[in-house]
Amino acid sequence: MVSFPGEISTFRVVALSDALRGPYRVPSMRERVEEAEDRRDEQFRIFGEFRRVNYEELLRVQRRLQDDPEAKLDPRQAELQREWDAFREERAAVVASLREAEQALEWELRCVTKSLQREAAPEYLTGETLTKDATVKASAAGKGEETYVVTLTRYELKNSFGALVPTRWIVTAVEPGR
Repeated sequence: MVSFPGEISTFRVVALSDALRGPYRVPSMRERVEEAEDRRDEQFRIFGEFRRVNYEELLRVQRRLQDDPEAKLDPRQAELQREWDAFREERAAVVASLREAEQALEWELRCVTKSLQREAAPEYLTGETLTKDATVKASAAGKGEETYVVTLTRYELKNSFGALVPTRWIVTAVEPGR
């Protein structure tokens, strides 16, 4: 999933932590995406209704500000512009939140798929996630030995029939050593 920075000529593992167990995150991440989609849809509905109700006045305000960005708006127009800007900021935040949730789920699905030793649909599996850190001394061409912390991940999964699904350890992070 990730690689060392640069080409490594030699390496040795100097320490290996015990595996930490955590929940299999795909189901909860899928829920997070669905919740973010619901928030986006609701915000778009409210935003659309506000725009529909205030369309003509919003056009007047936008034209006025296009002609003169420093134009003084009457109190109603200024409030309308503030509400419009707030809706646009909220829309951007809601869309960004959805995008982050989708990217996190996509990354997790790729990790699970790489860990699987045979084809299976990650969305229908249950189980746990195991992670451990390996401290590694590695040498790259033209550089001396450097220390890295390599995070390994493996999933202990069962399919919908309760059968174990074979998985393997994969590298999910490489950071400069501590």
